[in-house]
Amino acid sequence: MTLELDGNAPADDFLTKIKRSNSAGFDSLRARIRAVSDHDRYENKLTFRSLGGGLYEFKTKKTGIRLFAFYDEIEGQEPQLVIVTSGVSKSKRQDVAIQKARELKTEYLRRKALPETEIEIVELDP
Repeated sequence: MTLELDGNAPADDFLTKIKRSNSAGFDSLRARIRAVSDHDRYENKLTFRSLGGGLYEFKTKKTGIRLFAFYDEIEGQEPQLVIVTSGVSKSKRQDVAIQKARELKTEYLRRKALPETEIEIVELDP
């Protein structure tokens, strides 16, 4: 599941760009996301590792693509969710991208705690 806040969906935008420009990288990320979503908790330092503070990183070895995500649970929703916040190519400034992913996660959790917040889960075409 990708995160959208206020009409902005950085992960969707990034994945669309990668799908067009680097199909091998996109396919690799898609396989990793499926592997992680099939497990209660998953960590493989080569493909999906913790960055601390509940933030994780999908990464591809050959293409240098990074995709940031976190786990969440929503009442009545099975299984737990892996929410993807954003992504970056390895050549870009990863420290800035990681900080932005942390900010997106924090904002999501802040909004989720508000009683008026409605969360919609939309299945995307893989």
